Amino acid sequence: MKYKITELLKTFSQEDIKNFRTFLLSPYFNESPKLSKLYEALIQHHPLFDSRQLTEENLSHKLNPKLTFKLSTMKVLFFDLAKKAEEYLKILNFQNRHVEGDDFLRNELFKRGQHKFIDQNTERNSIVLDKEENIDLGYFVRRFQLVTDVLNSNLISQPRSNSKVINSNIRLMSERGKYITYFFITEMVRMFDNLLNLKRTFVIDDQKNFIIRIFREIDFESLLRFVILSTDNKKYSRILQLNVLLIRLTLESHDQSCYLRYKDFLKKNLKYLGRDVSRFHFTQLMRYCMDKISERKNSQKYETELFNIYKYILSHGYYKTSVADYFPIELYRTILIRGLEMKKYKWTLEFIKKYCPKLRPDRKDNMYSYSIAKYYFHKKKFDSAMRNFHEIHLNHFILKVDLKDMMLMTYYELGLYDNALSLIETYRRFLSNTKILSLDEKKRCRNFFCVIQKMIQYKYSFNPSIKYLVKKGLQNEMTNRIWLEEKFAELDSRYVQSA
Repeated sequence: MKYKITELLKTFSQEDIKNFRTFLLSPYFNESPKLSKLYEALIQHHPLFDSRQLTEENLSHKLNPKLTFKLSTMKVLFFDLAKKAEEYLKILNFQNRHVEGDDFLRNELFKRGQHKFIDQNTERNSIVLDKEENIDLGYFVRRFQLVTDVLNSNLISQPRSNSKVINSNIRLMSERGKYITYFFITEMVRMFDNLLNLKRTFVIDDQKNFIIRIFREIDFESLLRFVILSTDNKKYSRILQLNVLLIRLTLESHDQSCYLRYKDFLKKNLKYLGRDVSRFHFTQLMRYCMDKISERKNSQKYETELFNIYKYILSHGYYKTSVADYFPIELYRTILIRGLEMKKYKWTLEFIKKYCPKLRPDRKDNMYSYSIAKYYFHKKKFDSAMRNFHEIHLNHFILKVDLKDMMLMTYYELGLYDNALSLIETYRRFLSNTKILSLDEKKRCRNFFCVIQKMIQYKYSFNPSIKYLVKKGLQNEMTNRIWLEEKFAELDSRYVQSA
């Protein structure tokens, strides 16, 4: 039995279980005794809700043994209880957002003409915001809303009778413009950078994408510098300056000094940054290192640098966001792959055991099988890797590509060349049919399996012309290049020895 309410209740802590019971018993929130009874019957199966006794008919009997069971009636009750659970979660979230919650309070006070209490509220919230040490993504929006309400209160309650009132309103309008501009710039830079990263792998139409188009029209670096000169707040200027350094790094990625200045400035100003902002900028450090590794210039240096960044992120919890403590799939994947490629097997196994449980509950089991399969592959325990393949049912697109790559390499290692050639044909059709991957990423994948296909041919024939095609193929951009080069070197040395 699977309903929305059971999925929501799976996430409930013991405190939630107790508080939601109180919520349902309150006549203000719930007037239906049936929903309370249904909740009590359901919560006995917390947290898995997978008992064979948990059926619609059994629940109906517990609610009222005398009534004839009707599935439609039970579905309505499940729906209504889910709505109550959503109301509870909404209130729970609302209670933890004191400043945002006061926005709604002031809205009601405006309707009731209580400007004295509005002014008291805005003054209190201004002090709260001044004391916030870390600025998160919503900070400037909260400031904008607060100044908006101060301005509106002044416009309604104070007549424009003298220059003091007028100048005060002008100042508030200017502040309001500043805060929304701070938010606009920082968010646009963040989204633009994320889009550029997605564009490496997936198809994005530049002509239809608003963010890419607006960056062609507006010089955001100049705009940032103007805004920085217009503020005397140290925290704001540091955050904005960090974005200037990021743009400069994007434009001059060949200059390592830009990276070093950006990293140094980030670490020195972490005390001003909220969780999401810190996480975003550490992601930029990672991407820079990954780009340098792919260029194969000073790759060992940047591999060590990247690995140290990973360890820093893990030790400080910068993988978490303001809306979720779950470990992101993409970050988990990149750290896993980097640890294995650097042959830090003990460290990587400890990473899997510690952080795989921190993934989303619906992904933990699959990702554990995926991780262990990759671990066994890199440890050259190919039979063990094969056994774990069959436990994986991935719904994350880029991991599906990873899995095909890993299966293909494992077939090659085990000498299952017919399986490998069959998978190559399946892989080829997969790339032809998908419209999500970018053309460059498709080309990298095709180059990878085409080289494997030619190596299999060379293994059987030792034909010098095929060897030439393999060497030529290895000059292209592709996934899993290091493994391919190692396998070709092994194959070629065997040919020389037998000649």
